[in-house]
Amino acid sequence: MARPLKEVLEDPDVYQDLLANPSTFRYSLVTPEDQAWGRKLPDGNWTGMVGQVFRQEADIALGPFAQSVERRQAVDYTQSFFFDGRTIIAGKGRPEIDPWSFMLPLQPPVWVALLVGLVVAWLSLVVMGHNPKGSSQLTSASHFMRASHLLFQHLRIILRQDVSMNMTRGREMVLMGGWVVVSVVVTCSYSGTLVSLLAVRHVPQPLQTIRDMLDATHITVVLEGVNTIVPVTLTKIKTGELKELNDLKYSGRIKIRSVVEAGLYPYWLDKSLPVYHNCRHSPSKITVREPLALDSFWGMLVVLIAGHLVALLVFCLELNAGSN
Repeated sequence: MARPLKEVLEDPDVYQDLLANPSTFRYSLVTPEDQAWGRKLPDGNWTGMVGQVFRQEADIALGPFAQSVERRQAVDYTQSFFFDGRTIIAGKGRPEIDPWSFMLPLQPPVWVALLVGLVVAWLSLVVMGHNPKGSSQLTSASHFMRASHLLFQHLRIILRQDVSMNMTRGREMVLMGGWVVVSVVVTCSYSGTLVSLLAVRHVPQPLQTIRDMLDATHITVVLEGVNTIVPVTLTKIKTGELKELNDLKYSGRIKIRSVVEAGLYPYWLDKSLPVYHNCRHSPSKITVREPLALDSFWGMLVVLIAGHLVALLVFCLELNAGSN
């Protein structure tokens, strides 16, 4: 049964068969001297493949061609057979270690819940305590000393230090025991997660949008050659980020190069073919096995040194207050 003409024309296998059979379809390939897609010259002529079709030196030009108003006035387009999204390519940074990764095992809500639990447990023991009989001044001083001592005991537990607190009341021992259980579970989970995080390296990817590229004043932008549609389109945009991108050429931050001429396209092609099975989007985090270096935990050392300095300052203030 004969197929409808429209169905035949829309079948890509028909064109494939025609091109593969030289007895039914003969053609010759003509390459433009400038090996360009084509742009309009001031005299109205065109360069590249568009120019060949425009001057009827070729019947058709194989795309994909980006469409523009000027090109549509010079040549006819077929229906679009795919849409290409324009993206920015940028070099990835080297794998880095986050020196503040010791804060990452616990999310902020967990830190807040731990602090709230510390305050609640401490206040519960303070409220359960009783004031000794005697003068009001002695009572207030004793109550304050007991509350301070209890607070430090809770902090010692969460830091996995020994506890030197004598409690005779059962309810106080139950509350302190509950805090010990919570502290042990949290600290064990923290230490296990921290070991895993120290083996993670972060690959920085600071450039994700056009705005990121515009704000990075140290970045030099390389565009396609002048015979392509991208630089021509950028010159016609009057507002927005794309206009700012085109204006970078006035500050020396933009260079127009031919991707093929610079050798980038063959280089990318050669590098991509051996690893065609790899994922297109490489991961931004990798894991490594290597001894820990100072770069891995200098953030913890900063906290440690700062804590010792504060303790030394408090100690000096206490000595000064005692001497007076």
